[in-house]
Amino acid sequence: MRSRTRALLSAGLAAAISFVCGAVPAHAAVGFRATSCINTHSASSSTFTVTKPTGTAQGDLMMINLREMSNASAAITAPTGWTALLSYKKSVATYINSISYWKVATASEPTTYSFTIGPGPSNVTGSISSFTGVDTSNPLAGAGAQTTATTGTPAAAVTLPNTTATGAASMRVSMVSSDSSRTNSFSVGTEICDQQGTAGGGETVGSTATVYQAVGAGTTAAGTDTRSGTGFYDAQTYVLNAAPICNTGGLGLTLPGSISFPTTTISGGVQPVATTATLTVDDEVGTGAGWNLTGTSTSLTNGTYTLPTTTTTITGVTPTAASGNCSMPTNSVGFPVTMPAGATAPTAVKLYNASASSGSGPVDLAMALALAVPGNARPGTYTSTWTLTLVSGP
Repeated sequence: MRSRTRALLSAGLAAAISFVCGAVPAHAAVGFRATSCINTHSASSSTFTVTKPTGTAQGDLMMINLREMSNASAAITAPTGWTALLSYKKSVATYINSISYWKVATASEPTTYSFTIGPGPSNVTGSISSFTGVDTSNPLAGAGAQTTATTGTPAAAVTLPNTTATGAASMRVSMVSSDSSRTNSFSVGTEICDQQGTAGGGETVGSTATVYQAVGAGTTAAGTDTRSGTGFYDAQTYVLNAAPICNTGGLGLTLPGSISFPTTTISGGVQPVATTATLTVDDEVGTGAGWNLTGTSTSLTNGTYTLPTTTTTITGVTPTAASGNCSMPTNSVGFPVTMPAGATAPTAVKLYNASASSGSGPVDLAMALALAVPGNARPGTYTSTWTLTLVSGP
């Protein structure tokens, strides 16, 4: 009994695009809604109340910038639901204590928020501001940036720490805290809540001002704050990411130019051969109708010999959110799916779908593909043409 190994067979697969309509993901610009200024003092440990900005709506990003001056190492504690950002505490002539927080407004926000501070006398200035159009799933571009000056005699002019915007239509928010009662004048943006501390309980006073500036992708200009006098300071800058919007176009499908399977050796039995291919679906319709991806193909042939029409299957699809995605698809297609094949491409079948109210915006689909090469296949390079179509509705 003799065994024989046939020559190598390479199966090359070329995918022909039947529907291509690329829509560039759009973003709603981040906007400023309202602010509520903070200026309070206490002779001992206490709770201070912050008022929610007028008109704050569900989905707004609220940002609090606080500056506390005290004669002791006071600690600021935020209520539940607020996320702390950059902070700075240092003993200089007195203590300078700066911290920022953020929170996405829910449908049932209270009208005020209670923060605790202590021990010892303290003066707190700052602002709480609401911003619209922020990406609530990824509100901040990075951790922010910070500069401090707590030695010598820092100049009146403060160069705002810079953090580069990473997306279109973003917003830069900067805060400068001083250890003395100073007014502030910014070279960029719109200034809000220029607060000079008011003594009243034996505490040391300071001041705080905040500025916001609409920026775009890659913008690097930071700006300066000219204070009314010298003194120690802490400056912080954050960039708010704009929320993607997915209602500015149609259905888009971007396919690879071709798909190639690795070479395999024909040895008398069915040979499994696998590869992956990634395509991008982009639903910018905005109706929430969902979509489905269908496929059909011509048979794999080397010009003389043809492989069986059941040779190719899709064994799975892994979705990954692309830049600008609004919602991930909920798929109901089961795997594996046999890719229809014939001398003339037969009726297409569903390969993947997004149920209603899912799959909005661009998503990358990594398709796991498999060939079952029969053991009696003739050697050669086999090709097939695929037709993939993106259709509205699941």
